[in-house]
Order: sequence, then structure tokens, then C-alpha cells
Amino acid sequence: MRKLIGFFVVFTSLAFSAMARQYEGLATAYGDSINSVYDEQAPVFTPDGKSVYFTRSNHPQNIGGVKDKGDIWYSQLQADGIWSTPVHAGKQLNTSGYNAVVGFGRNGNTLFLQNLYENGRGGRQGVSIATRSGNGWSDPRPVDIPYFYNRAPHQSMSLSPDGTVMLMAVEARFSYGAEDIYVSLQRPGGKWSEPINLGRTINTRYQEMTPHLAADNKTLYFASNGHGGLGSRDIFVSTRLDDTWKNWSEPKNLGSSINSPGVELSYFVPANSEYAYFTTTQNSDGYGDLRRIRLSPESTRPEVASEPVVEVDTVATEPVLAVEEVEVNTSIIDSISQPRQDEPVLVEDEPAMPAEYTFSGRVNDQRSGQGVVASIRAVNSMSNDTLTVSSGTEGAFRFSLTPGETYTIKASAKGYLPNEIEIEATGTGEEGPIVIELVPLEIGTTVQLDNILFRQGTSEMLAGSEKDLKQVLEVLNENPGLHIELAGHTDNRGSGRLNIKLSQARVEAVKAYLVEQGIDKKRIEGVGYGGTRPIASNATEETRRLNRRVEFTITGK
Repeated sequence: MRKLIGFFVVFTSLAFSAMARQYEGLATAYGDSINSVYDEQAPVFTPDGKSVYFTRSNHPQNIGGVKDKGDIWYSQLQADGIWSTPVHAGKQLNTSGYNAVVGFGRNGNTLFLQNLYENGRGGRQGVSIATRSGNGWSDPRPVDIPYFYNRAPHQSMSLSPDGTVMLMAVEARFSYGAEDIYVSLQRPGGKWSEPINLGRTINTRYQEMTPHLAADNKTLYFASNGHGGLGSRDIFVSTRLDDTWKNWSEPKNLGSSINSPGVELSYFVPANSEYAYFTTTQNSDGYGDLRRIRLSPESTRPEVASEPVVEVDTVATEPVLAVEEVEVNTSIIDSISQPRQDEPVLVEDEPAMPAEYTFSGRVNDQRSGQGVVASIRAVNSMSNDTLTVSSGTEGAFRFSLTPGETYTIKASAKGYLPNEIEIEATGTGEEGPIVIELVPLEIGTTVQLDNILFRQGTSEMLAGSEKDLKQVLEVLNENPGLHIELAGHTDNRGSGRLNIKLSQARVEAVKAYLVEQGIDKKRIEGVGYGGTRPIASNATEETRRLNRRVEFTITGK
């Protein structure tokens, strides 16, 4: 992995130049009929490969209009090999919230959908299923996945071609950072297992997203901003090494014929297809466009081929460009077993739970280690029911919780930065004691905001930044005398002057959010330092990422 990253660092200017030429020939990949000025993402093909379903955001025809974060649309492959003009999938499959296809059953008449459908409106995160008859798709109904939970504002999911493996990118109890990739396996009778984290080889403390499993049920493609790469998110590939779903080969970057300085997501290979499909923001018609890349027939190994020859083209035309350097796995085009009739989804019986679940803990001052008198809230992640207790003089506290539920435990105290953890009320009926540490709000204290993320090269904040922003807002509201200085930082690549300008713009974006929420602008200063104050080496992408950050420092109380 480090050698691969080093290669890209040494040849950065050449690679970026080659990518620019490559994508110039792809301005209308899929043809003008599919890509638009809107955001096209998450392509999923029907089992016969003749239709593609995808999510389009902010289109006037979406159920929620131009403010709609995403509706399902589809296009069909015509006799002349050109994809038809996309059609909105209708109210049966779309709501005013975000909608996306997870995957199809083997016969194409079963459709798994992202999120739960409640009274015709976008509901909680999860999975739903619809079946097709002569009258079209049925009303989506919930799929029961035991202990499914996601604390991130978005999720991405996919279904294996044989319909037995569901992958999901969520931030749950066992996540190592932001979104991690988990797997749920279909059991006999259509039941689904509790999600399993794929482990630290795949997941990092950053975001792993849009997982896709090839037809061999071993080859995993996913997007990440935690494994280095060419841009803000790149596509990687890894091979499952055993049946635990926790042992994987080291993820490999698919190379510059796919990845770019932009955002690449949703790598998808239909069974028995000579093409792979993905989305990118690089030279797109809008925020994100759909593209395809021809797979090399020479490579049959399960690992990434070293130097396969691939061609990148539009869907509507023949290939226009051969790309020399790429790493693409083509074992995914192997044939799969004969189709079987999809079983109906059944609701799994709840596992046996203890009659009572007790959680105990202690709140400590991070610096002194002494107990802190604090308010502790336990919020049920599904129902939002809240329990509140206070810790004693030694910082100890105790809850009686509902067995089988997931909770966010948050500790707050005057003069401290709040902190929270997540637990599941499962097991023997008791957990703890667990220590929650609070950072004292003292002049000179600096807090790094790891989850405030920006679109590549801009001051536009990405989804997922709300958590840290709300934490800063809460601190300022609960401590009205507090004054802070926001600091924006970049790595040292590119123009130093432009880096300072960019970091200043990002600081101003954070400040504008806080002021819009009612904070007096006189309490907030903001400075963009560009790449002048690194906290790590700028030699590799992993360490440069640490230097791209937003912080706040307490300047007055």
C-alpha cells in the first residue's frame, strides 16, 4: 500500500495530466440522456443488465422538488445499445426523503431499498423491500435486520448478485471512526443476521462508503478517504480470505484510470458484464456523473491485476481511449449459479434478552482524573426516548435500560466539553463501569473537529459535518462567556497563498453556521493558516490528511 501511495506521490503531475486528458473524452459518459446538471449516484443494474436504477438529487421532478436529497430514477438499454432517457421511478418507490436501490433479488422481481417507508414519507434509516407484479411494485415493507443501527446522517448499502449478502456503510457501535462497512448474511427462510464489522484492514477512522461485492462473494469494492489516494474519496478493492468476514487482503487503489482528484463512489460490476460502472465528480456534467470502464479479459486472478489493458468510454459509443495504468479485478465476470426463486422476507424472532439491563459508569476530568458531577443522558437510538441521571461527587452513575436496544450515552458538565459513547443493551444484562472523560474548557484549550469535512478544493461542507458543528454550538450556548478562535489548516501541496485563502474560506463557513444559529459573531474569531502549521509530516497521504483540519481554541471565558 505504501509503495502504491509513493508511486502516486512521485508521479503526481503526470498522473493528474493524464487523468485530465482521459476525462475530457468522458464529458457525456452514458450519453447526454443519463448524466445531467444534477447529482447522479449509486447505480444498480437489474440481473439481466438491461436496466440501470440510480439516485438523482435536487431534480424538480423529485417528490420533494429541488430540495429533495435523492429519488430513484431508471434507464433501459435499447436495441441500438444506447440508454434511454431516464424516467422517475414514481411515488411507489420514492418519498420526500433520500431514496436509493440496495439491490435486486435473483429473478429481478424483488427490490431492496434504502431506508424505511413510513406513511408514504421518508422514515428512519434501515432497509425495505418491494415485489413486482403485473401492477408494478408493491408498497415497500421493512426488512428486519437485528440490531441494525446508524448514527451517521447517511448510509450506503448493496446486495450481492446471489441475494444472500448485504453490505452496509454505517456508523454503529463497533465502528472505528466514521462510517464503517458491515455485513449481514441471509439465513435459511430469508432471515438476516446481525451486522458484522469487516475489521480494521478495511475500515479506518475515516469514511468507508458504497461497498459492492462481486459475483464470487469474495471481491469487495468500496470508496474511502482513509486509505490514501488521488482525491477526497477513491475506489479500492480487497479480497475476503476466510468465512469470518473479518480477514481481508490489504486494500488496493484501482488507479488513475478510475480515481481522480474528485470524488469516486459506487463502483458496480453487473454479473457477466465486460464493464464496471462508477460515479465521479471529475469533469462531470453536474455534481456526480455515471461512467463505465471496460474490464480486461486477460486478468482472471482474484487479486488486482498488475497491468491489465482497459478502455474507458461512454455508454453510447465505442471505446475512445486505452488507459495504460490501472488495477482492475475481473474475476467478478465469472458466471454465477442458476437463479432461484426469492424467498419472502421474514421477521426474525427477537433473541432472548435478560429481564433487566444495567449500565454503570464514571465521569472523569480528562486532565486530573478526578470525578466530575455531570448530567448524563441515555437516548434510545430508535425511539429517541431519553433517560437522565446525575453523577455523584465521585462521578459515578447508573442506568436501567431496555434490553436489546441501542443507546447514546452523553455526559455534560458546566466548564467541560461534552462527550458521548454508544452502547447496546445486550449480553449478560450488565455492562460497566465505563469511564467517560471530559475535557475542561480552559483558556488555551484547543479542540480538533475531526468530522467537519469539505468538498474537495472548496469551502462547501459535506454531509456528516453536523455532529461537530452542533457540539461547538452546544458549548457556546452553555457557556455564554466563552470566546473562541477557529483555525483552518491544509497540507502543504499547491500554492501557499491559495491554501491560506481556502482555509480562511472554510473558517468563515463554520463561523457563518454558528452565527446563523444565534451565536454573537463577536465571540468568534477565525484565521486560515493554510499549510503553515502542520501537526504531522506531509510526506504521505495518510499524514497529510492529519494536517487538513479545523480546530477551535478557547481565547476567553
